[in-house]
Formats: sequence, C-alpha cells, structure tokens
Amino acid sequence: MPEANQDHVRLDRIVDTLGQSLVSLAAPPDGEFAEVTTIVIHDPHDAPDWPAGALLFAVGLRGPVAVAELLRRAGERNLAGVVVKAPAPVDRTVRAAAAESGVAVVELAHDASWAYLSDAVRALLAAGRLTPADTQLSGLAAGDLFAVVNAVSALLGTAVSLEDRTSQVLAWSARQEEVDQARIEGIVGRQAPQWLTHSLNSRGVFRALDASQEPIYVESISPGMLPRMAIAVRAGAEVLGYLWAAVREPFPAAVAREFLEISKVVAIHLLHYRARLDGQNTLRADLAASVLHGGEQAGDAAARLGLAGGKISVLAAQTVQEGLDVAGEVALRRIADSFTVHLAAFHSRAAGTVVGEVVYVLLPWPSAMTVAEVRTRSAQLATDFAARLGERGDVVLAVGGVADGPDQVEYARIEAERVLRVLREQPDAPRVAALADVQLPALMLRLADLLRADGQRLRGPVETLARHDAEQRTRFTDSLRAYLDAFGDVNAAARRMHVHPNTFRYRLRRLCELSGLDLADADARLQAHVHLRMIQLAGEDI
Repeated sequence: MPEANQDHVRLDRIVDTLGQSLVSLAAPPDGEFAEVTTIVIHDPHDAPDWPAGALLFAVGLRGPVAVAELLRRAGERNLAGVVVKAPAPVDRTVRAAAAESGVAVVELAHDASWAYLSDAVRALLAAGRLTPADTQLSGLAAGDLFAVVNAVSALLGTAVSLEDRTSQVLAWSARQEEVDQARIEGIVGRQAPQWLTHSLNSRGVFRALDASQEPIYVESISPGMLPRMAIAVRAGAEVLGYLWAAVREPFPAAVAREFLEISKVVAIHLLHYRARLDGQNTLRADLAASVLHGGEQAGDAAARLGLAGGKISVLAAQTVQEGLDVAGEVALRRIADSFTVHLAAFHSRAAGTVVGEVVYVLLPWPSAMTVAEVRTRSAQLATDFAARLGERGDVVLAVGGVADGPDQVEYARIEAERVLRVLREQPDAPRVAALADVQLPALMLRLADLLRADGQRLRGPVETLARHDAEQRTRFTDSLRAYLDAFGDVNAAARRMHVHPNTFRYRLRRLCELSGLDLADADARLQAHVHLRMIQLAGEDI
C-alpha cells in the first residue's frame, strides 16, 4: 500500500495493490515507473490537456497503431501510464513506444468496469495523500466509520448516521434511541426503510443533496419523525454517501459550516473503508464469475463463497441503454452495489459480479426447498428491488434458473440471459420476469438465432405477403396478424385494423389468393402465426 506523506502513488504499486484480477502490466516503460497524481479520460475529439503524472484511461481505443501513437503523445506530457481494456493490443510497435516514451501500458480486465477502476485508483491516491496525523484523525483509525460517526455526534450534539448512495446504513452513533422509529428500522435492517427512501426521492431530497455543496434541512416526513440536517459526503465530484443528523430545527450558520468541514473528514475515512472493502468485493466478484461460467474451478469458487451444499438461484439486472459509455459504467456500478446490498439484507452469502453489461447475483438456498419455492422467493426479491429503485434507474431484472449445485449454475445463468434479452428488446415487456413469464418470445428469439446461424430464413405465405406490402404499400401482414391474434374473429380483427368487417373479409380473401395460405389448415395457421411473431420479435430478416 502507498506510504504516508505522499501526494502521489507509483504506478507499479497501484497495479500490485489492485491485483491481476483487475489490472496487469502489459508493456513496461524503459526505466522506473512514474508517480500517478490523477486520472484523466482520453477523448479523441478534444485537444489533450493532460497534467504530468496522469493515468490516462483510453476508453474504447483499439489497435496497436492507435495505442502506440497515444503513448508517444502521452510521453510528451510526462504521463504515468495508459490503461486499455483487455485484450491489450500490445505488439512490438507498442512495446517500443512504451519504452521510448517512458509511459507504461496497463491492461484492465475485459469484464471489469472503468468506473470501478476509477474508484479504486482514487481511493489509493486519497490514502497516499494522508499525513501521519490525518491517518489517525484525532486518534481514530482510518476507515473506522463507527468511531468517526460517534465523534461527529459528539461535535454536533445529536444522533448521526452515515449511509451510502443506496441508502445502506454504514454506521451510526450513540443516542439513536432519542430519534424516531424510522432511524431504528434503518439500523435494525442496515438499510433505510423503503417507504422513507421513496418519499425522500419523490420530494427531490436526493437530487438536492447531490447538487448542493452545503448541508440542507429536511422537514419531517411523517408524524413522530424528527427533521434532519443532511449533507452529501464527496470525493471530488463523486458523491460517496450522506450524513444524516437528527434535529428539531435547522443548524445555525456556524454549525452548518462545521458540518460541511466534518463531511470532508468523513470522506477520507469513507474512501479508506471503500478501498478495503473493494479488495474483498473484487475477490468475491471474481469467484462469482467463475461459478457463473462453470468449468473445473466452479466447485472450488462456490465453496469459497459459501454457496456449496444447497440450491443456487441466479438473478440478473441490466439497463435498457444500448452500449455503455463512462457515465453508463458508473450507473451500472451503482446498480450492482444497490442490488448486492439489497439482497445481502436477506442473504448474507449472496455473491454478485458484473460481466460485460450485466449484473449477476448468486443466491444460496437450503437444499430442502423445492425449485418452485426458490423461484418464488427469488422473484419476490427481484420485484422488491425494482420497487426500491423506483424511477432512479431504467433497469430490467431477470429471475434465472435454479441449480442443484455449482456444476449447474451455468445453465441457470443462460436462462437469466434469455429472459434479459426479451425484457430489453420488447417495449411492452415487464420490468421483472422469469422464463415462464416470457417463454414464447424467448423461444422465438432463440429460433431466430438458430436460423441466422444456419444462414436460413423462413419461407412461405408470410414472406410473400411481406414482399407485396413492401412493394405495393399494402397492409396484408398486419391484417393477417390481427385475424390470427383475434382467434379468427373477423369483427374483432376489423376493429383492430379500423376498417369495416366486410372490407376486412375482402382483404382476408385477397391475401389468401396472393400467398396461397389456407386458413382452414391448422398447421398453416400455426406456421403463419409463428412467422409473424418472429418478424415482430426478431426483425424482418427472418
């Protein structure tokens, strides 16, 4: 770990501290490693304004030629290193550029997020900037949140609690019995009550806290509940959490200023806490990924996570956003943290990880429970989490399969991924679902994938009608879909198409003549209906 009395941390120490599961050295400089002083994001459309000692995140950069050119530019500005996503495009040209420029190339694991790396490096830099006096902060061990919050309580003369951005209660001071039932519920459950966070969110309290550098006064929300003075705990521009002080009236100006200064001290402790916790979470995330993808290491990884010896269910969450930029990576990290915290309140051995753009959580269950019971309980947990998110995230959640042991978790994960695909691609899909809820569209999409893989497409009457519609601007496929969806009820189908029943009957006869479709043949009707549904779900190329 970095030594005290530093305002920088050497790059090789950062790599060693974070570990190979997150980052590794892809191309060393020619000479000593540089000192990292800050983090910057590479934007190819902006003129580089990189301070010396910066660690450059080359988000989206691909190809050895581009990396080598970036290294040369980074060397001109005395940067410490360039980070690229695995697999790093390191060849002879890149190694030569790294040696010549004195700028190292660091590889970020392919399934790790840029936001996670940013948090981890920032925490290490913050720890490196502490002086020996700061490290203890008036005799308090760095990262001891309970001691810090009790000290804050003594300074302010009231009960204080510290929560993270997901409203998990991280620490609380003495005198909580003087507050109210909402505070007691939060401490007992280690999570602010759902009704309280929903009310605060609907009133814009979290938005106000995130936007303000000053403490804000929060009026009482329910009878018997005390008002609060609250402030966001920040590391630079990032909000790490919130301090809540129970009050009967707003702080005087002098106390409010003191509260602001206190929050800066708490931020240092919270960064220490997160740096230590992140190391533990990285290990658990790596083990969870091993279980999810099966193979020889799955059993050992499950045992180390405490998941062996019972049933395991898989839950998965994903944003509906296409692709992830840096802001999307941050949002995904927050979803992962929120999901894991929410489930940990019910399952202390729940293990989560982020793979690509999906958050996965493994939940252990007693072997005596039936598969139906596990599915029901898992679905309820996912539904509760969606309700907790409210409008704060456009997220879909899939309830995957149930495995009897680690060797079957891979299949449970695949089931969850099929559900997620339906939830993301279908505008009318629910927010939370299991395979039983979306089995037909999931099957249609799977069949479409198989056809495309074989270089095939469906033929027959529907293809003929679709081609006629495209050439003549008719609506025969829509008319046929309305008829089949209405189980052959002409009046109902005509209403869907907004035409007179007689007009619809004419269209029906005409489309049968054009396509050769025999609506009296049950197999022909089924084939046509399946084809129409696949076009609707998977696109016109089926």
